[in-house]
Amino acid sequence: KQWYQRRVAITAGIPNQPQLIVQVWDWKATIEGRELLIGETRIDLENRYLSVKRPMCGLTERYMIDGPHKWRDFMTPVQILEEWCLANGIPVPEYSSDGHRAGVNGDMFAIEEFEKHVSNFEDRTVWGEPKERIALYILLEFGLIRDYVEKRLLTNPVMPGVPQGRILMWVDIFPFSEKPPEAMKVDAPLPVDQELRVIVYSVTDVETVAEIDPGPGMDVLNDLYCQGHFSGDTEVQVSELHRRAVNGNAMFNWRFKFNFSYAYLIRKVVIPGTIEDTFLDPIVTLQVRDSDPSVYAEAYGYVHLNLAYLPRGVAFEKWAIMEMIPEYEEPPKGKDEVYDPDDQPLDRPPKITYLNLYKKEKSTDCDSALIPLL
Repeated sequence: KQWYQRRVAITAGIPNQPQLIVQVWDWKATIEGRELLIGETRIDLENRYLSVKRPMCGLTERYMIDGPHKWRDFMTPVQILEEWCLANGIPVPEYSSDGHRAGVNGDMFAIEEFEKHVSNFEDRTVWGEPKERIALYILLEFGLIRDYVEKRLLTNPVMPGVPQGRILMWVDIFPFSEKPPEAMKVDAPLPVDQELRVIVYSVTDVETVAEIDPGPGMDVLNDLYCQGHFSGDTEVQVSELHRRAVNGNAMFNWRFKFNFSYAYLIRKVVIPGTIEDTFLDPIVTLQVRDSDPSVYAEAYGYVHLNLAYLPRGVAFEKWAIMEMIPEYEEPPKGKDEVYDPDDQPLDRPPKITYLNLYKKEKSTDCDSALIPLL
């Protein structure tokens, strides 16, 4: 999957050049001096230009004169509606003096029918005149093509009928005799530099391994520390050492700091490269380890936390159950394991929910949160 977000302006003559061909080539093969076509798609421009549904430029949901959803057609909605009525043998529309009502072919349209719950819109200063807005709503009611993004199938002439992937795109067609409108900006926003701070206060009930069997009724002592890693980092971070932690209970109160660049559009962490960038999920990994590898070389426990799908922490230790972790699967029961009706059910949290840190500004459930380790 590759994001391009590029705009290309092409001058063509219809019907002499009725078809647009979009091809995808292998960039690495081109550098090596080879030509390797991945796939292509063909678009009939003449059919779109002459269609009564006017797919040459999709209609937006609102008529706006500024902002990212600015009207981008060379004709205004009033001009398009008048042209469409004349092409279909319908009398031109009549508008009220304030532009809030319009009559077309014996039907009356009011702008209030289409603009309900206006108070929910943040900025209405970018809306156009009422006459243009009511004309746009009428065009949408008549079934003209709305603003769209196509997902087109890529095929290769060498292997006809075999899909080679898909491409997301759209095509706007404007007459060369008319002045083309200002081009829409489709460049991807630059990644945002961010800093993630993870505070590990303590760990409890970690199943550790004793270097020497302490004997029945004796405490197990280990030197424990936490290790943190973020997607794309070449090195891991470690906390201070809690010496002689008793029975897997250790206090750290340690803060990890991770710096990274995040692309909001694709929801990925961007790792700059010399030729191409690498995109990874925003995942932070925390591990609890023993300082003596001879005692236990692997991690005693770990957890992967996706910042875009983060399990909301709980306030009580008894609620920190394994089902909170999306990747956890209950191990299968053995043949000799049977259900004991006297077993007490697990004390579960009221509801397991997940948090997207890039959509939610603040989590107000509790100041500190408990999350289980795998």
